[in-house]
Amino acid sequence: MESTTREAKKLRRNPSDSDHGGGGGGNDLISHLSDDILVHILASLPNMTDVMRACAVSRRWRHLEARVPVLRFFFLDYNFNDREKLDQFIAFVNNILARRAHKSDATVEELEISLKLFNSKRSVPSVDVARVDAWIQYAMQHVLKSFTVQFDCHMLPLNFSNSNNGMVFDKLTTTSSSTSRLESMVLSLHKACLRLPTNVTFDSLIHLSLENVRFEDDCSSQQQLDLNQLLSPACCPSLRKLRLCRLIVSPPTKLHLESNELLELSLDGIWKRALELELKTPKLRVFHTSYMSIERLVISAPRLEELTFFHTTVASIVEVEDMPCVWSFETELRSMREPDLNDRVNRTRIRLLQCCKFLQFLTLHLIITQKDGHDNAEVDLIKDIPQLPQVTSLSLQVSAFTEVYDIDSVLCLLTRCKFLKHLELNIQYSTMAEDCKRPTGIVGDQNQRDHHIISLEHLQDIKITSAYRRYYESRLLKFLHASAPALKKMIFISAFMLSWNLQVRKKQCEEFLHSIALGKEGEWAFCYHDAHVQNITAFEWTPIKKVECREIVHMD
Repeated sequence: MESTTREAKKLRRNPSDSDHGGGGGGNDLISHLSDDILVHILASLPNMTDVMRACAVSRRWRHLEARVPVLRFFFLDYNFNDREKLDQFIAFVNNILARRAHKSDATVEELEISLKLFNSKRSVPSVDVARVDAWIQYAMQHVLKSFTVQFDCHMLPLNFSNSNNGMVFDKLTTTSSSTSRLESMVLSLHKACLRLPTNVTFDSLIHLSLENVRFEDDCSSQQQLDLNQLLSPACCPSLRKLRLCRLIVSPPTKLHLESNELLELSLDGIWKRALELELKTPKLRVFHTSYMSIERLVISAPRLEELTFFHTTVASIVEVEDMPCVWSFETELRSMREPDLNDRVNRTRIRLLQCCKFLQFLTLHLIITQKDGHDNAEVDLIKDIPQLPQVTSLSLQVSAFTEVYDIDSVLCLLTRCKFLKHLELNIQYSTMAEDCKRPTGIVGDQNQRDHHIISLEHLQDIKITSAYRRYYESRLLKFLHASAPALKKMIFISAFMLSWNLQVRKKQCEEFLHSIALGKEGEWAFCYHDAHVQNITAFEWTPIKKVECREIVHMD
């Protein structure tokens, strides 16, 4: 036993005596690791540049580069004006991929190529689309699990605008082993035209993300998939997570998603007017849509849990089945009708609210527009909103285009949530409003009138964010405080200009809060809520706990 211990100590003191012989002296314990462990460590490095540098430190490690299963290539330049650097990066990528392609035992599980260029001062030669096509072809033939190619080229004239330069996966077949095993694919192609042959299938694809991609209908070719065919169960039978962002779609104008496996769906800025969206997804859990223009909306997702419907207009038809499993919903409402929108925005949102009968977390963006004398009529936001007895957390993001906004809408929303426990109110004013340019303002008659105390007996904490500290804000704090007898905490956050002195703005905010006479005894204290944000000051109110005094009886 003692001899074994002595041999181990000797081996630690003299690593060069080991059969693994790494470069460098001293306690070189890492050289005694197996190749499999070293390959696992190399695969966790951020990119292939780091991998190549690490492999260069030892003769033994040089051959390990060919075994790393994860290939990541990143090119980031915020002031791109050197074509040579871009050419070197492309040559580096092509060299690594070429060497791996000629080795049958070199497994590539993940491939990620990210190219981000920023230049607003001068024109830069474009990236050859053929090279990108070659990278995609390589991934379809050799990558087993995950493939990502991203181009974020601001102000650069990439050769992706011409539809004739579309990427055609003509070498793909339905029997391709890598294609059938690919689990994740992310394509962000800077408005490139994506073309797929009709015989391509992704049997194991679970996650698909398409961003800045153009789909066009080529009438001259009958051997090309459109977007609906690509997303169909016949092409992607195992798809569970789908993200479509900033797509340019030509006819057909209908996006029909019918899948028994899809769990998450995100639609963001699909550029097509009068788009018909129809969802038949019995297992869908998460649905996010923003910046969309929809002519007809049909949703059948009985197991949906999280819903975001933001900056999306629906022209006429809304057919939505009940969604009893939705516990989180984020959307916006408008307080006034506008000639071009009428009440379409509110009607769709209210219909969705009516379908979410067991909602718990609600985030509403209230857009309060200003009267402009063009027969705009105020909309009663509350008349059609259903009772929300299950909502325990409410976040109201108020965007007001005038300093005098309709507080009745905010207060009436609270009456719909009888079991509310957590309230967040963020008030923002448009810089276009003349009234908002003043640090203080005269509150209109509408906000001067007294409001009846409402019952918020379950409300425990309140968070209010506002750039103003006026009589109106003090009345709002006092009103909410009086309506919540079980209140345990109230935070007031005030934003300031970065140029203002921290101590000065802290003192001003503290004086404002102490001037408010609250009904229940408590104290305000400076807190470091969101301390990483430099232009805010936050104070927290907590009630003073009463100490019970008990009479002590001395026994003789």
